Amino acid sequence: MNTLLRYLFQWLGSKLMTLLGIVAILLVAYWFRTEWGEISKLLKTASAVENKIAEKKTSIQKLRSEAERLGDAAQKAMKELENLDNVANKAQEEAKKAKADYDYWKSLIGWWEYFDKTKLKNAADAWAIYVPKNGIAITAQAAADLARKAQENSPWALKQAKIDMEQKDMESLQAEKEVLATTTAKTPVQRLILSVYEVLPTALWILVGCILTPPAIKALLYFGIAPQADKVAPIIIMPGGNTQLAPQMLSSGVSLDVAVSVGDELLVHPDYLQSTAKSARKQTKWFLNHHLPFSSIASGMCLLTRIRAQDGENESAKISATRDPLGEVALIELPAGAAMVLYPRSLVAVMKPQNQDIPITRIWRLKNLHSWLTLQFRYLVFHGPCNIVVKGCRGVCVEKPAPEKPRLINQAATIGFSANLDYSNTRSEVFLSYLRGKDDLFNDLFGGEKGVFIYEEMPDLRRKAGLTGRGIEGITDALLKAFGV
Repeated sequence: MNTLLRYLFQWLGSKLMTLLGIVAILLVAYWFRTEWGEISKLLKTASAVENKIAEKKTSIQKLRSEAERLGDAAQKAMKELENLDNVANKAQEEAKKAKADYDYWKSLIGWWEYFDKTKLKNAADAWAIYVPKNGIAITAQAAADLARKAQENSPWALKQAKIDMEQKDMESLQAEKEVLATTTAKTPVQRLILSVYEVLPTALWILVGCILTPPAIKALLYFGIAPQADKVAPIIIMPGGNTQLAPQMLSSGVSLDVAVSVGDELLVHPDYLQSTAKSARKQTKWFLNHHLPFSSIASGMCLLTRIRAQDGENESAKISATRDPLGEVALIELPAGAAMVLYPRSLVAVMKPQNQDIPITRIWRLKNLHSWLTLQFRYLVFHGPCNIVVKGCRGVCVEKPAPEKPRLINQAATIGFSANLDYSNTRSEVFLSYLRGKDDLFNDLFGGEKGVFIYEEMPDLRRKAGLTGRGIEGITDALLKAFGV
């Protein structure tokens, strides 16, 4: 009775503290929204004005730099205009002289001297000299006129006018900034008690939502959706496959000595490699399987240590859960022809032939109602021959279901199972255990005659797969589960 009362008071105290925290947060929000709302607007306006002033300063500085650059260009243009005027004047003088010579020779020719070839030739020569010089004079004068017109609309003059305009705008903005600073300094009186009355109803509704929403979602999943799983027929990941051979557990314990034969290689997670011979060749393997980079990264089977024997001598490596006091490891043999569905998150090491990726088949079940109920759409099937090392909390077990007697285990404990087994899910028996987070929504059910399933003795409470487990981490776990990781 005392324990029940203590639990009740602890629960009420935690909810009261949550309510007080919500009230405090809403009070702060209400305070800033009502009492300081206008000041915030004034500060934003002052900040905008400050930004405009900074923009004006930058614009003025840029315009002045351009004006200085254009001033040099303007002086250069004036010198060029002077040169063009000199060239045009000189060309016009030469054209006038040539025209005078032509007029002179033309005046000497009378009607009675029209057939005087000498005079006619002199007049023609004078005309031939005058025409090109006159064209040069016209061209030079046009160039000088064009340059003079450009000087009249000089960019330098336009830049100077724009600088004056920007300077006036900046002075106006600085005056506005001073007015805003004076207005913002007047702090309004705060009304804390009225704020409490304003936010208390909202805080109570939020508290009720925080208390009732998670149980309501769990109740909907447990009583509304989960029972449908019992009505769905079991699925077989690889029908007709692996009818004779089944995976076998060779050894299990806190640590394992794994022999590395010549021609084979051991891919092991660095956190589980306790010791190895110095003579062994060690390299880095980026992914467990280069065809599954995403699954390798998501399950942690990346940046692995690859160990090979060299000089024709076998080597050995000791594998242990060096960072988990409750973790144990087990060596599983997959004979040739064996196929096992495995969750890579439980994988620690793989022994396989050199220069060959371990065969992994990706099998999707998108059209099966079982997949939509359990939110698992892809299964990764590992094929033999190879040896794998898996991890488990407080140990790893291998069981074989008896004919007509399916075996039931906690879904969170499942490590893998033979691909030819009948696999299905059933709802967890006790709602309160699921509500308190002690059990998952579904249990795994395995049936069949020639196959085994592997599970850890105690599901790791730090890993809860499902949308209702551990907030954002639970959502991430659910996504990884959908892809069979």
